[in-house]
Formats: sequence, C-alpha cells, structure tokens
Amino acid sequence: MKKKPQSRHGVRAKGKTQTSISLREDLLNRAKEAAEGENRSFSNWLENLLAEKLREEEEKKKSS
Repeated sequence: MKKKPQSRHGVRAKGKTQTSISLREDLLNRAKEAAEGENRSFSNWLENLLAEKLREEEEKKKSS
C-alpha cells in the first residue's frame, strides 16, 4: 500500500506539493500578518496570491 505524503498537520491535500523558498524576514512577517488578517493560513494566502497574479498575467497575454 502506497503511503500518502504527510504535512506537519497530517495528510497533505491531494494535488499539493510542499516546497521551500527564501524570503526577506520583513516580507515574511508582513505576509503572515496579511494572512492572519484574512483568517487564512500563510500557505493558503500565498497560494491564492500567486493564482491571482498568474491569472492577471494570462489575461494580459490574451488581450495583447
């Protein structure tokens, strides 16, 4: 039986991949505060921010 990948909080959601990035400490702290202000995890907040930015870039390419 294949073992499911685990996150620190249990089983990782299907289709998710863990990654590591380096950020300036001040940016990380501000991003965590923004996520907390939206009642989201940092990971969820960052994922949504990236998805939104990539959608915007895709729309720019379609309209040019």
